[in-house]
Amino acid sequence: MKENHTIIQKNLLLLAELDRLQKTTGYMMMHNFDVIWSPQNNSQIEGKIEDNTITIYSEDTQDALDTLQHEFVDHVISQAIKPYITLVNSLMSIITKEAYETKEKSVEALLKLINDSK
Repeated sequence: MKENHTIIQKNLLLLAELDRLQKTTGYMMMHNFDVIWSPQNNSQIEGKIEDNTITIYSEDTQDALDTLQHEFVDHVISQAIKPYITLVNSLMSIITKEAYETKEKSVEALLKLINDSK
């Protein structure tokens, strides 16, 4: 029973910190996040964001708060650079298509050269 009480207290602490982060940054207007504390001692990651939920796997309270702050700030910064990533991915797609078409034309030209020289 005490373990459930501790989990509830940590969840409330994380929710309060998330609320503080959102209000301080003004980020609440753009996203309404939720946080879930799901401690796992063998997790490969400390936390993650999916949709609008930040899941924290850190077991220690201070580590969980640090992870929450990290995930929140990482998300804010990621949103700021998202248009550039989209642009780069679009350019890469166009360049890849053009490079493939050029390569195919070169292959056909070389095959024609090889076959014509027989």
